[in-house]
Amino acid sequence: MVTETRYASYSFDVETDKTLRAGVGETGGDVGENEIKDKILTAMLDDPKISARALAQRMDVTTRTVERNIRALKAAGIVERIGGARGGRWEVKTTIPKQ
Repeated sequence: MVTETRYASYSFDVETDKTLRAGVGETGGDVGENEIKDKILTAMLDDPKISARALAQRMDVTTRTVERNIRALKAAGIVERIGGARGGRWEVKTTIPKQ
């Protein structure tokens, strides 16, 4: 069963979502880290202007944990920050670049 959810200008397919996350945590992070990355991606899709501090509060983890996971998502080419820290937004890629 394929379920499609639309977020603003994003079309995010649940089956594709598994592929999207395949590049995340391949270096051996534990399951908790992958769950955090999933929550970060979902929150960024819901609110592209969300801050690391707001993400940390929403997930009840430290800001450092969120920042570490965002760095991993950026390195995997899954998210990109468009604009500055205050007025910018997150862009979640629907395809993973080949590494």
